[in-house]
Amino acid sequence: GDFARFARYASGALAADVPAGSGWGKTGVLSTQPALHVERRSDVAPYRFIVKADPERTTGFVVALSAKRTADMWSEHLAWISLIRSESGTYELFLHQTPYFSWARPLTQRWKGQLTVTLASDGLRASVPGGPSIRTPSGTRDNTDYYLQVIAHPPRSSAPATLALRSVLRERVLPVGLPGWQRWCFLAPDAFKPDAFLR
Repeated sequence: GDFARFARYASGALAADVPAGSGWGKTGVLSTQPALHVERRSDVAPYRFIVKADPERTTGFVVALSAKRTADMWSEHLAWISLIRSESGTYELFLHQTPYFSWARPLTQRWKGQLTVTLASDGLRASVPGGPSIRTPSGTRDNTDYYLQVIAHPPRSSAPATLALRSVLRERVLPVGLPGWQRWCFLAPDAFKPDAFLR
């Protein structure tokens, strides 16, 4: 993609308008630092990214994670999740574990602008509220950094694509009813305070 030509900040969003004839035109944002450092026990308390976009100004986009910071994560990614609107106006959710190992589900209702990506050691999940959910059989590796990319993506090469990205939220999902003392098990090592734990 070409950020200088195709992207701008407008109306509370990062707007990428990739014109026809731009190849795959992957234009958007890439984290400068790791967007996620996976700590232990991510199978019990997974991580989650909630991506919000303006559905009226978005025809297709990709959320990708990779252990390497690279402008094109397609060839080496942990997850490549795309939500693409076809020419008929319907959306389809795709989850690629590798370039050749993927799943797809159509959206049967109107997309309201949110995509959730959940990452655990026993699998990755992409889901749309009230819509389909796709899960992979393998997931994150403990003690690993991952970079995040959110880019406009056309349904096919050289087709136009638009993305109006409003926000990306990262959070950790702790089990329901977890006692307070057990929450300490999920802190990063440098955030653990022994004196506070003993108190």
